[in-house]
Order: sequence, then structure tokens, then C-alpha cells
Amino acid sequence: YGPTPPQGLYFDLVALNNIKNFEGFAYYGQSKLANVLYAQQLSRHINSQNGRTLYSNSCGPGMTKTNVTEEFRIRVRGYVIEYPTLQPLAEFGLSVFDFIEEKITWETADGARTQLYLAMSPEIEQLNITAKYFHPQAIE
Repeated sequence: YGPTPPQGLYFDLVALNNIKNFEGFAYYGQSKLANVLYAQQLSRHINSQNGRTLYSNSCGPGMTKTNVTEEFRIRVRGYVIEYPTLQPLAEFGLSVFDFIEEKITWETADGARTQLYLAMSPEIEQLNITAKYFHPQAIE
């Protein structure tokens, strides 16, 4: 899922915590992939241990309009305070970012559909859907 470190997932805490290995997008991709792998393994483990089926799926909500990107804006504006000559460029960059964000992100309610589907849909049990990954809008 997404970018991961070139050598694959870090399972070694020393490597994981080594600042030299840190790449923001790679670690984000690693965390998302770890969520998928955990849900799949949890499903296999739990369902092999007892007589009933428990459903463990994972999903990515996609880019959803939340205040998470506000941190990006705060950081950019923080750099502008430190380097005022960058203000015109920063404001232009933020306006481009805002335009793109507006075009490609889900409304918050739409972004929640996949999680709600996995938590509440009778289809999950009826079709015995477990250990699967779902894209935004509940697409397997």
C-alpha cells in the first residue's frame, strides 16, 4: 500500500526508530500496509481459534476533507514567518494545494462510508467477507 521503505517493512525497532531511515511518505505507507497485514492475520488467527467467524477487514478512506491538512498549512506559514521573502511563493503554493484538495478529496460523510459499511453492513456476514482490504466507497 503506497510507498514503503526500499528494503520493505521495518520489523526491527532499532531500524524503525533510526532517524536516518525516516522518510515521511514511506513510513506513512508502511503504517497503512501494517494495518492491512494486521487485519488479515487477525482474521486468520481468530477464526482458526474458535468455532465462530469474526470479521476483520481493513480499509483506506481515501483523501477526506478533514483538518489534517491544516498542519501542512501551519508548517508552511511557519516557514514564511522565518523567511518572509517566501510569502508570495508560499501563498501561491497554498492556493494551488487548496484547489487540488478541493477537487480530489471526499466530503467527510462520504469518506466515512467505507468504515461504516465494514462495521454495519449485513453483507459482510452474509458473504463471509473477512481479511479483505477495501478502497474508498467500500470497493473490495
